[in-house]
Amino acid sequence: MPLPNVDRHYWQLVQAMHPELGFFSELLMSCALGVAEPDAEAFRRASRAAGTNPEHCFFADDTMANTGAAKALGFQARWFRDVPGLHRALQGA
Repeated sequence: MPLPNVDRHYWQLVQAMHPELGFFSELLMSCALGVAEPDAEAFRRASRAAGTNPEHCFFADDTMANTGAAKALGFQARWFRDVPGLHRALQGA
């Protein structure tokens, strides 16, 4: 499930521009959680919401601080710079 650091209104715009995001059945908005990446609590809440341990969670992001925080908690985390990099990160997951 995505864990975007955006508000609901901006996320609606992002979804309109990227319909492939409709693939996800659940979404954790940082604004709803009350905590955002790279705060470790955001990742703890995400793994709890997914009903699994951090070791079984995958996190990809374009911000190294966020991927570093996720890795520190045991997430399988990949940093990417651009869309081709995201594709590589997903293929390596």
